Amino acid sequence: QVALNWCIQHQVVPLVGCRSTQQAKDSLGCLGWKLSSDDVERLDAVALDRSTLQSPPWRRAIFVTLFGIVNLICKTMDYWGCGSVGVEREEVYDSGKAKQV
Repeated sequence: QVALNWCIQHQVVPLVGCRSTQQAKDSLGCLGWKLSSDDVERLDAVALDRSTLQSPPWRRAIFVTLFGIVNLICKTMDYWGCGSVGVEREEVYDSGKAKQV
């Protein structure tokens, strides 16, 4: 909640991935309050010092390139059906009968 609120303080929309309603409720806990300016400054000193955006341009280029390659490989393997990025099969019980989703 603190990290999400910190993002909001910087006028950034955090992208949150929730796998359950409890996680969604926890994420919504970042709304309706503000970090103090002292807290924001202290978090800025730590977070922004280690930001990818503060890295030299060549390091950012390597990071973006490697991320793009890994993402392409994962999507390709998933497309071929041999990756683990896709939705895992799990049994769902509907009216007493098990079916695969």
